[in-house]
Amino acid sequence: MSEQEASAGGSRFFEDYRIGEKVRSGERRISAKERESYLSIAGINSPLYRDSYHAREHGHRDRVVPELLVLSVVQSLLEQESLMGGSTTLVGIDDLLFTHPVHDNDSIHAELRIEELKLTSDPARGMVAVSAAVLNQHGRQVVRATIKLLVAVRNRRLEHTN
Repeated sequence: MSEQEASAGGSRFFEDYRIGEKVRSGERRISAKERESYLSIAGINSPLYRDSYHAREHGHRDRVVPELLVLSVVQSLLEQESLMGGSTTLVGIDDLLFTHPVHDNDSIHAELRIEELKLTSDPARGMVAVSAAVLNQHGRQVVRATIKLLVAVRNRRLEHTN
């Protein structure tokens, strides 16, 4: 599957991935309303996320979007690019680093590269390791990580049947 097809939203199986394949996601803006909804759902009351004055007093330009909300938006970007969704499951995140804060109304996108493909002991699944660099609208990296996905295998391996 080409990079263009990959970003067009087709269903993907383990066999469709190629080591070195690169995908750039679309952009997604994170609104103040989304930040507030997330804080309410999660029960988070930190003034860094809720109070503009407090955030500015601590060196931020405004309230900070919670890091785990940013990570959730990254998951939605992966889904939009057909790297997640359907029968694909997030199984791990390695080397996760939030490198720069995200603020209300910032837009983010992900630059992704397939790093590793590994068949699992389950004949119906393979593991795909994806390096992700998440950038804001100014091109500044805000998150980096290696995301591990469990992906359906199109042609199950007969040698593993029970």
